[in-house]
This record gives sequence, structure tokens and C-alpha cells, in this order.
Amino acid sequence: MSFYKEEALNGKLKLMNFEGAAVHVAEEHKNRIVHATLNFGKYYIMASIMPDQPVNCDNGNSISIAIAKIEEGEQYFNNLSGGGIMIMPYYYFFFGAQNLRLDR
Repeated sequence: MSFYKEEALNGKLKLMNFEGAAVHVAEEHKNRIVHATLNFGKYYIMASIMPDQPVNCDNGNSISIAIAKIEEGEQYFNNLSGGGIMIMPYYYFFFGAQNLRLDR
């Protein structure tokens, strides 16, 4: 989330650890992050993870951001895709503008 906050979206990041969540976890996991919210402009991204689950870049994770203005969406896409492997350029579909790409 730090990449999205600092480099791509320039937003405000809020982190919640397991101790502050209504989730029962082992003592050694209480200081780990369970949930993150990144606010940028009038949009936000939320992410969460559960303990004892391996993190794998190839496990089908994705981020979707609905942006009302095509030009604004294209700017966010360009910021997010820097250094990644683009599968499909920013493109307007009948159901809204979106893209497909792999992260770093």
C-alpha cells in the first residue's frame, strides 16, 4: 500500500492491526496489519489479509477503481502501471473504462 500511497495515488493511508479488529488471532499476530484503506481524492482502495495465509503475487489479487471521468481514470492508470507489466492499455468499454495489468 505504501507504493500506492506515495508513488501512484498520493493518498492518505489508514492501517488497522488485528488488535483493533473484532477478529480472534494468536497473540503473535495482534500487531500485524489486517486492513488498510487508502483515500485519494474522492476515491479509495481497501485491502485486507488474514494471518497464516501465504502472500503470493500470482494468486489472482486485483485492484479495481471506478473513476467517473475518463481523463482522470487514465491519469491514475498511468501512475499505477509504472514499472508493472501491462496486459491491456487503458480502454473504454461499454460498461466503463478499465484496464488489465500485472503488478510488480
